[in-house]
Amino acid sequence: CRWCTKLKEEKTVRQDLEMGECTQKYQAKCGWFSSSLCTYYEMVPCHKERNHTVVQYKIVSECCHGYRLDPINNITC
Repeated sequence: CRWCTKLKEEKTVRQDLEMGECTQKYQAKCGWFSSSLCTYYEMVPCHKERNHTVVQYKIVSECCHGYRLDPINNITC
């Protein structure tokens, strides 16, 4: 037989938005009567992009090693 069946892996990367916590930085006066600025940090809710790799497996029929697909009819090896 000139046709071989094999399992082929296809990977796709999907981006999802998820809620998370981010650090927010801001500056404000250090005290009531102070003119100097201090830096403050706080955790705030935010959207984060996450990449997820999805793997799908498919069974495909291809020409076996040493055979080529016929360019005229594309259905025989």
